This record gives sequence, C-alpha cells and structure tokens, in this order.
Amino acid sequence: MEKTVKRKIAPLTKYDAEHVKAVRKNTGLSQSLFALALGVTPMTVRNWEQGRVEPRGVATRVLDLIEADSSIVEWYVSK
Repeated sequence: MEKTVKRKIAPLTKYDAEHVKAVRKNTGLSQSLFALALGVTPMTVRNWEQGRVEPRGVATRVLDLIEADSSIVEWYVSK
C-alpha cells in the first residue's frame, strides 16, 4: 500500500498591473513578444499592465516562474 504524503500548495500570487509590467520588463521583451512567449494575446498583456484585468490561474504560476528566473522565456524566443 502506498503511503500518502500531505503537501501544501502555495496560493496563487496576486499580480497587479505594476507587478506584471515589472516581470515583463525584467525579461527585456516587448508586450507582443512576452505575450507570444506566454501563449496569450498582446491585448491580454496590455490589459494586465493597464489594470483592466488581473492574470489568473496558470498564468500566475507562469509569471511566478518567469519572476524567479527571467531567462526561461529565452527558450521560447528565437534570436
């Protein structure tokens, strides 16, 4: 019988407009390229950065990863 290990999952980070913009600017990417790397539309990134909507769900997890290591977006961006 397998032993179950209880683990806690970190809550989703709340990203406001300035936080999203700071994460993107740290990558050195334009809104359009950042959107392509994340798999969202440029309009989505603009809406996040203008505070119209906040990233939710998996988008916040991806932003967490990029914030921790901005070089990971390089995998998606060709030179």
